[in-house]
Amino acid sequence: MKPGAKKGVTRPRRSRLFCMMSPISIVLCTYNGERYLDEQLRSLRAQEGVAEIVVVDDGSTDGTRALLRAHASADTRVRVHHNGVRTGVSGNFERGIGLARCEWVALSDQDDIWLPWKLARLRRAWNGQACLIHHASHKFRGREPDSLPFSARQDRKFRGGAPHQLFFRNSVVGHTILMRREVALRLMPFPRDSLHDWWLGVGASSMGTVQYVDEYLVHYRIHESNAYCACGSRARRRMEALDARIRFLASIEDRPWLAPELVAFAQAYRAELEEARDKVFSWRLWRFYWRHAEAFFDGSRACTAVLGNLRRSLQAACNLSNLGARRAPAPAPWMRRDAARAS
Repeated sequence: MKPGAKKGVTRPRRSRLFCMMSPISIVLCTYNGERYLDEQLRSLRAQEGVAEIVVVDDGSTDGTRALLRAHASADTRVRVHHNGVRTGVSGNFERGIGLARCEWVALSDQDDIWLPWKLARLRRAWNGQACLIHHASHKFRGREPDSLPFSARQDRKFRGGAPHQLFFRNSVVGHTILMRREVALRLMPFPRDSLHDWWLGVGASSMGTVQYVDEYLVHYRIHESNAYCACGSRARRRMEALDARIRFLASIEDRPWLAPELVAFAQAYRAELEEARDKVFSWRLWRFYWRHAEAFFDGSRACTAVLGNLRRSLQAACNLSNLGARRAPAPAPWMRRDAARAS
């Protein structure tokens, strides 16, 4: 079947770079994931080029541990570890990466479904230089979809070696990451109040380059118990995103792997965000975006992206300023006539 066909995805051809990447450690973190874990473990065990599946459980109280024991008995590559004290998502992945033995590690959530050729595809697509590779993931609810388009066409995903874009918006999603373990180890400890995948994306692009493969290779399950789920009003989500940026920028500023010019940029950006924190809208912040449009946004579309974000932020600012306020109903026609006669 041709790559552009709508029914399913064809397996990619081998390339000469395939043998350059060594076997992979999958790092799977679990916590009360009994509902979807069995399906995910089966998809992980079906991957090519996997030397081990390192599972770190963060104190599950449901049937997760029994499921892990069953898969470990059926497949010697499954190594299960348990945390004595809960560490949270970032801490759990940090421990899992530390326990891995291979040169490359792939991160996995407990409730997704990996396409059978995910890791083989990434190994064959590797350009021989990138220290982190990521791809697109297909969101779904309920039943797993039967087919996917070959190309995801998600051109806003990050690639390259300049992390400025990631300061503004993270597009390196954890369950899509395949990276060199030595790079991840140099980025430890992960901050507990920031997303670990955001941290890994910025760190990898600071130490080397990030490669993006524009294909759907994971079914990303959306459900009520996702670890990270955007909810609430648009104004609330905007405020939470701004606070997350401030915390993240503060956490990376003292890291030795970030170049001095990037530290200065991060400090200046954080100062602008903090100044805008309690304002409905900050023209000063948007002037900063305009001056650094090429750094924050991609190439020739930078100005278009800035203007589009400006329009959305102005709209959000209007919604925020009217939050909780009730508009008085328009007067009925007979009320307007009476008022005119009285005057």
